[in-house]
Amino acid sequence: MAYANAPAHPDFTNIDNLCMDRIQSLYMSTTVNISLPKQMYDDAKRFLKQRRYASLSELIREALRGVLYPNLTENGFTPEFEAEVLKAAAEPEENDKVWETEKEIKDYFKDLDRRIKKKHGKDQAAR
Repeated sequence: MAYANAPAHPDFTNIDNLCMDRIQSLYMSTTVNISLPKQMYDDAKRFLKQRRYASLSELIREALRGVLYPNLTENGFTPEFEAEVLKAAAEPEENDKVWETEKEIKDYFKDLDRRIKKKHGKDQAAR
């Protein structure tokens, strides 16, 4: 499952795989029937209305995530990965890169791939 495999320090070479795992985990479901004491059910229904949950299932999923994956943020990421995303989102727009052609996009990713391989080559040489 994507939550259990989320890296402590993001490896951006695998970002596509992480995103696909996360997307798949959001849309692939298994139906589970549970029994609750009547009072717990009534309390949960009141709670979900107060907190504006869409359904009891949503509330239960969130509670399970908190128990099973306590180190993940509410977005399902490690705190380190989410910090990187928020840092990137907070950068001024003048730092944004805009590509206008498919060639510019391909060239950018070729350069990025080259820099990642160079960095990983240095990392492995240091070991």
